[in-house]
Amino acid sequence: MTAILSATNSTLNVPSTAVGIYKVQVTIDDCASEFSDETPIIVKGDLVGYSNSVDVYPNPVENYLELSGIKNDISDFQLVDLVGRRNIIEFEKHTDVYRANVQHLTQGIYLLRIKEGDMLHRFKVVKR
Repeated sequence: MTAILSATNSTLNVPSTAVGIYKVQVTIDDCASEFSDETPIIVKGDLVGYSNSVDVYPNPVENYLELSGIKNDISDFQLVDLVGRRNIIEFEKHTDVYRANVQHLTQGIYLLRIKEGDMLHRFKVVKR
C-alpha cells in the first residue's frame, strides 16, 4: 500500500496511469479513522485512436463472444471484471471474425479492451 500524500481534498482526480484498487483513511489532528472498503478504479476515458468500427456480439453472451470489423491483427486484448481482475480468454480468427470461448466466466459485467495496430476498441460485455 502506498499513500498518496497530495490527496488531502474530499475528491481525488485519478490520472489514466493510476488504475488500481484504492481505500481511504481520514485523519483529523492526531485521530485517524479505520480504512474504508477497497474500491477498484478502472479508467475508461477517451483515448487517441479510439474507434467504434468493431462489433462485439452476442452481448449479453453465454458461450462464445465474437468480434467483427477487425481489419488488422489484434496486438493485445484484456478482459477485466469490475473488481479489476484480468480474465483469461483466447481469440481465434475465423475468416473475418474473431471468436473466444467465455463459458468459464462467471455471470457479470466485464470491460473488453482490444488493441488493433494503433487503434483501441473498448466494450462493456455482459456474461449471462
